[in-house]
Amino acid sequence: MRVLVGPRVDLRSDGVVAVLAQRLAGPEGTVVSLREEGVGDLSRRLSAAEVHLLRRAMLGGDPDKHAKAGWGEVRDRDGIVGHICRGAGVGSGDASPGAVRLVAVTDHVNLTWRSPLIGPNDDRLGPRFPSMTGVYAPEVVLSHAQPGEGMIVLSGEVAGVLDDAGPTGFEADMASTQGCAAISSELVPVAIVAAHLGLRVAAAVVTLDVI
Repeated sequence: MRVLVGPRVDLRSDGVVAVLAQRLAGPEGTVVSLREEGVGDLSRRLSAAEVHLLRRAMLGGDPDKHAKAGWGEVRDRDGIVGHICRGAGVGSGDASPGAVRLVAVTDHVNLTWRSPLIGPNDDRLGPRFPSMTGVYAPEVVLSHAQPGEGMIVLSGEVAGVLDDAGPTGFEADMASTQGCAAISSELVPVAIVAAHLGLRVAAAVVTLDVI
């Protein structure tokens, strides 16, 4: 499996994320740093060039070589890409001071009202408005994540926000009302592009703080 790691993660120093990424990828998989691929900030509106880089990272090569009519219209149940990113926890719950909480994403609430699929669309790569039904594969994350001292593993919905370091009152209230386990400004764009390509996402949001 190809595992995309969010641009705010440093694989050289972040042991928890690095270990999980390698477990998800498996012995023959690939761990891809989006920052090293040229995607530096997923919290703002992505350019067409950055969306192209996301496609390359997911597919492992030039998207044009993978293009086909109706590519994203029917999701390939065996086509899964991993994604690990940063976020913030919602509510105190079972977290303890300094604990790392990992959320295996089951679904998301897009509070950004944005989509990376703007501008001209190449229908050979995927539809402009892909179905998000069943896009997440939390079972894959849970089968590889091992809770232990200082690390809590759970599954749940994640709210996509513009800035998870400083969510607005509305965003925080909505996330809490919807029962979300975390908020993230990096999750939703990757999930939408994956759905556009007909892929599922084994996504994990790693939080070190609780709002």
